[in-house]
Amino acid sequence: MVATRYHNLVCALKAGTPTLALSYAAKSDALMDRMGLAAYCHPAREVDADRLLEQFRALEQRAAELRRTLTERNLVAARQLKDQFTELTAALFPATDHDNAHARQEAS
Repeated sequence: MVATRYHNLVCALKAGTPTLALSYAAKSDALMDRMGLAAYCHPAREVDADRLLEQFRALEQRAAELRRTLTERNLVAARQLKDQFTELTAALFPATDHDNAHARQEAS
């Protein structure tokens, strides 16, 4: 996949799809780096079509490996998000209500 819009990039990576990013913002660069695909990030205003095609072919050749990497990175991100919600719940709700709040979070 080749993605320009940030949320398309997020969806593709979350689905485990090896992706080239035509980046117009630092958040796309950071996401690609976090997901192990920093080498496949290109500034949207300086697209080199030959390089893009070469990297797209490389993505195809490494697809199985990159899908495994994305699966692993998505699991790490999901665990970190769960930990953040647990900490946020603890910070926002009194300790006496923490168990009830945590149960409500898990039920949803």
